[in-house]
Amino acid sequence: MTADEMIRIQMTAAGMLMEDLSAKVVLDPLHPDRPQELRELAGDLNTIAEAVDSIRRVGPASRE
Repeated sequence: MTADEMIRIQMTAAGMLMEDLSAKVVLDPLHPDRPQELRELAGDLNTIAEAVDSIRRVGPASRE
């Protein structure tokens, strides 16, 4: 698997997580769990961003 493929997978996962919470917020914005869900999403997105940064740091020669 190439680095670009790994990054695409990570970014797709991030998009799916955001889309899921977005739908929940639209359907029930006042639900008491929303603030905690936002915090959890922020943590998940940070983890994904760190993974993408790590993939990019490895360099093109080692990524394939």
